[in-house]
Amino acid sequence: QFLPLNLNDATFEQLRDIGMSVTQTGRVLAHRERSGRFGSIDELEDIPGFPRDFLDQIKTRLTV
Repeated sequence: QFLPLNLNDATFEQLRDIGMSVTQTGRVLAHRERSGRFGSIDELEDIPGFPRDFLDQIKTRLTV
């Protein structure tokens, strides 16, 4: 059992721990810095490198 990780507060290491690559993690952090807080997990679809099948695998481990 685990608690969902808040996409808006997660560290680089925490995002890596749920299965994101170094590149994906960097893009999430850059998007967060540039655009502000995520309103929805589905916003990850707008970032290159997040195919739907991967998002389906990790979305239960994330929250906003």
